[in-house]
Amino acid sequence: MRLPSGPGKAKQYLFGLSDEIADFNDLMNIPARAPMLILAESDHGLVVHDRVHIEPADGGGPSDMPAGLQPNYFIAMSEQEVGAATLYLVTSRWFGGGSGSADFFDFYRVQGGHLQLLKRFMHGRMEQPYFAIYRKAIYDGVLRCERGAKHGKAYVYTCRIDVTKYAYDGEAVRALATEPLRVRSGNRYLGDSYRFVSVLKALANKEVFADQR
Repeated sequence: MRLPSGPGKAKQYLFGLSDEIADFNDLMNIPARAPMLILAESDHGLVVHDRVHIEPADGGGPSDMPAGLQPNYFIAMSEQEVGAATLYLVTSRWFGGGSGSADFFDFYRVQGGHLQLLKRFMHGRMEQPYFAIYRKAIYDGVLRCERGAKHGKAYVYTCRIDVTKYAYDGEAVRALATEPLRVRSGNRYLGDSYRFVSVLKALANKEVFADQR
């Protein structure tokens, strides 16, 4: 991906590299190494300024994924306008076989010729759509289920997706506000009904942050 550069300046590029996969049905071919990002400049030749391996997860994120997961697939990268700035969104995935996986959404900026990680969002396969970019802001949701009073032999549970809006202030990606999405009550399996809920569609349909401009 070519990065923006002013007139008379050398062209800058951001590359994403990961191991080649020959056969997705063969678990022995799951890459062991993390994808790498390369920041390079092209003038009369290609000069590498920075190399960054995508780091393991530290745990405790919105999806409560375990610590130590490290992506082994590079998915995509794109420029994203967040507020008045342009950040670089790098999407990668951890996959260890079976139906389990985790998607990483990492925001970088280029500072002093180096790549700087500003913020990471991470979700398991069934909560991947909880992350969204909408109208130059970042949104991310986390499922909350709370046990209430006991009715008969069963407890009543209340669930919601807490959607947080984030902005970039020139130094960091910071949380601005949180609103609940689709508050419901039901049995202990109510949380299963929130699988694959799209926060982006909810924003477009004004189910959450309806007063945003």
